[in-house]
Amino acid sequence: MVDEVIENEIAPAAEAPVVAAPVADASAAPEPVDYGEFALPEGMQVDKTTLGQATQLFQDLNLPKDQAQKVVNLYAEVKQADHQAWQQAIDGWRNELKADPAFGGANLVQTTSSAAKAIDAYGGKDAPVIREFMKTYGLGDHPAFARFLARVGRSVSEDRLPRAQGAPAQKVSARDFYPNSNMS
Repeated sequence: MVDEVIENEIAPAAEAPVVAAPVADASAAPEPVDYGEFALPEGMQVDKTTLGQATQLFQDLNLPKDQAQKVVNLYAEVKQADHQAWQQAIDGWRNELKADPAFGGANLVQTTSSAAKAIDAYGGKDAPVIREFMKTYGLGDHPAFARFLARVGRSVSEDRLPRAQGAPAQKVSARDFYPNSNMS
């Protein structure tokens, strides 16, 4: 009896009529749009490969030129916002390094000099590439990285003779070491 109730309640669904999709006429395909040059903000450059891929996508989507330009504008805005955010991060690093009492302020020249010595000592033939990479990405301004390089550079610097605190530097001559010498 339960089986009969279940069979009556669950009846097979009526089959939906099958409608054939219209066949697209190959001769009615839209002609590709000639996008030409896109307007970019002043100073912004897009590599040709990316632009070629975007243009191909625009053609595949059959976007009109004005809609494709809107996509390009959005891309430009995003890239500019990313660049500004990165520049703000680098500026923040630079300010933090300058404010560091041990490595910034009056010590900043010594810090950069020591960092350069570290790159020269351990960079080898890659030293110019390392410098360019640091300049391009602002890594030399990152406080932790700058402090690290300064410490490494100090470890490869020439040793200095210790002096007593507050003692003035004195000129030392050979006669101070060899007072009984007749060589002068």
